[in-house]
Amino acid sequence: MSVISMRRSSFVLLAALALPVSGGLSAQQWNPIGSDITVNGIPPADLTGLAEGPVIEGFISARKGERMQVTGVDGTRTVIGISEATVIKANGGFLGLNNSKLGPDSLLNGLPVTVKTVQWAGGVVASQISLKNKDLKTASMIRNGTEQGFAEQTAATEALRGRMGDIDKYNIKGTTNVYFDTGKWKLSPRSEAELCSAASQAEAMDNALLLVVGYTDSVG
Repeated sequence: MSVISMRRSSFVLLAALALPVSGGLSAQQWNPIGSDITVNGIPPADLTGLAEGPVIEGFISARKGERMQVTGVDGTRTVIGISEATVIKANGGFLGLNNSKLGPDSLLNGLPVTVKTVQWAGGVVASQISLKNKDLKTASMIRNGTEQGFAEQTAATEALRGRMGDIDKYNIKGTTNVYFDTGKWKLSPRSEAELCSAASQAEAMDNALLLVVGYTDSVG
């Protein structure tokens, strides 16, 4: 078994390939964010005259079109409409002086929010969404790091395919994600176990090739 190591830190992608092709392919399935949100109509652009709804606190757990899902500390999930009239405000800085108005693209998964709502069509629409600048910065860093990771994972797989002239005879059996803590080089016991498990599976295959690639997130 040969190992190609290109680890930079933070994250390791491990792909096992087997020759010859046998059985069905096993691959990770990535579900779109907010795929469980049911969209019924477009929230009105004018919220004037609508009855006041509850104030909802929690974090954004899904986004889809003009809807977002907010999960509260008790696990309650609420689907909230986002209208053209929805005001999105970020607060922060000394005495709250560093305030700014934002667009819907700032509503990222994992972002803690406080939402004032109005009632509409059997549900609620956000009249005002408040968040903190520091939370937005953190959520943006996580998103950027994740997007970079997926891009580099795809690039690494394509690079492997390009180096192997007989790639059609190979079958990608699976991938294993192994995470390092920020600024740390040593794997956690759980990550070590996952890596050893993947290596054992590859060793049990005939003519297996193990590819190890890695990258850092936006923090380093």
